[in-house]
Amino acid sequence: MKLSRFSSDKQDLIEQFVEYAQLMGLSGRDLVAIGGKLEREQKKERKLANMAIVKEFQCLPIGKDSPHHLSYRFKLKTTDGAYNFTYDGWDRYEIVSLRTKVQRMVVVHSWDHDLPKTDHRTRARYAVLLDIASGKIKLDF
Repeated sequence: MKLSRFSSDKQDLIEQFVEYAQLMGLSGRDLVAIGGKLEREQKKERKLANMAIVKEFQCLPIGKDSPHHLSYRFKLKTTDGAYNFTYDGWDRYEIVSLRTKVQRMVVVHSWDHDLPKTDHRTRARYAVLLDIASGKIKLDF
């Protein structure tokens, strides 16, 4: 059995694996189900890890906003200064440095991150925080 998806050095291992799976009485559907379960577990772990990063940020309300408004706008305080974030729709944020008054528009792609199911604005906020944590968005202005 040759599978072009795998390199030539893995072909023998794949053949042995298939023989072992058949010896155990597993079907192709069983293997697909096992693979799906592994993928779901890995995705769940990535979601938990991403949410742990998101929870490290302290998103503060702006002015007299209620905490409910954090999906629309919030403030982050960093060692370089404070920044106001305003959601501009479709994963775009306007970021304003409160120290320098410089404004930047950033686009985040919330679908690039494994995140829990939530409304679109909250998901975008999580994505922008993950992009800051990974260095994709630099708060140095």
